Amino acid sequence: MTTANKTALASMVNALDILNDKGNNSTIGLAMAEAYYYFKATTSRASYGKVKTDFTGNTANNPLAAALGSGSALPANPTSSSRYTPPISDGCQKNYIIFISNGPTNENASARGTGETLLTAAKGSAPSIIAITPNGQQANWADEWAKFMAENDINDTFTGTQTAITYVVEVDAGTTGQGPAMTALAKSMAVNGHGKYFSVTSGGTGQAIVDAVNAIFQEI
Repeated sequence: MTTANKTALASMVNALDILNDKGNNSTIGLAMAEAYYYFKATTSRASYGKVKTDFTGNTANNPLAAALGSGSALPANPTSSSRYTPPISDGCQKNYIIFISNGPTNENASARGTGETLLTAAKGSAPSIIAITPNGQQANWADEWAKFMAENDINDTFTGTQTAITYVVEVDAGTTGQGPAMTALAKSMAVNGHGKYFSVTSGGTGQAIVDAVNAIFQEI
């Protein structure tokens, strides 16, 4: 990663807004599936229809991503048939996912079922469930997706095995309700994704979040 892109990505994280950048459903298992499609350079399953999607020319709604020197993830005005621009350009390069969590996932049974079906198709066989404690989020497939991408070829266009390592930054980890279960899932994503887990707070200007991302940048 270039120095300019490291700075731009850190600025992007620092500019995240608790209201303007929130979604209406936290389906992180499906988000990890979408990351796989990005690395595989296949069609977008869900990203193409979002206002802030990283597509060519989206300077109005995603100016920070548009300013990155590595090009956009999708072509201009993407549709359901649009393929991701390949992020992998060399069989020797390393690939990473930095997942930033700001609260428990609320993936319902239907979304979890879809995540399992998509992972089964990607693996070519039924995935095994990773046990976590507490197990309130054990049925979520996000950590299994992280493990799959860290240990299997995610783009067969290139010689060798292309993998992706997952780092997780959990913001304001909860201590009640589904908070501990979400932390267990986040840690499992990082461990099984062969990356690292960071627990930070959003206090002040959110500097702890930026510091965690910059620490990851120093490693990768």
